[in-house]
Amino acid sequence: MVSTLVSLDISADDTKAEAARITRCGQYSKSEQSPIRASSDSSAMHRSPRSSASDVSSSVLGHQRFNGFERPYSRDQVISWIGHSLSALCFVIGAIGVYVCTGRGSVEEEHSSSTITTMTVVAIALHVVNAVILVTSWKSCETIDPAAAVEDSLPNGWCGVRLSGPRWDKTRYCALCRKAVPGLDHHCTWLQTCIGKNNYAQFFTVACTGTVQFVLQ
Repeated sequence: MVSTLVSLDISADDTKAEAARITRCGQYSKSEQSPIRASSDSSAMHRSPRSSASDVSSSVLGHQRFNGFERPYSRDQVISWIGHSLSALCFVIGAIGVYVCTGRGSVEEEHSSSTITTMTVVAIALHVVNAVILVTSWKSCETIDPAAAVEDSLPNGWCGVRLSGPRWDKTRYCALCRKAVPGLDHHCTWLQTCIGKNNYAQFFTVACTGTVQFVLQ
């Protein structure tokens, strides 16, 4: 009987010791895991879903263009610059050469002709006037922001020209410039800008004067 009681006491003590050891191990594991949980919880609290969404949207949508002179330039835009400059230069050189060879006091008197000289002078004068209108309208078309309100950018219109009507009051979105443009007609790759209510008159003038320039040349 005594031996039985002694064995029961020993087993009870062993059970208590084992329970205490398990409790200590549990507390130790919790103390190791708590910094990790705390750091993850704090990082989750400081993480902003709105900022991450804006970062993703900005990387996907890219940069919004404001006018045609803003980089990067398109290939067609650079080609148009070079083409117009070279054609104008060749025309001026050719016209001066014709005037020198056919005008009064020319290097070849037998080939002088007042008619050719007059036509050359008239062509040069028309070309200069046309070039001034072309450059003026082109600069206005490129520098203006098509998405801006017409009342703010061109309160009096361009050279007195004002566009009105349902077509010009409707706002459409340009995926290339990434902005809404009032009266959007199209995106011109040769000018690298949107053509809308703000700059359609300038664009039309550029198209007409550019055609006249090549006809004169």
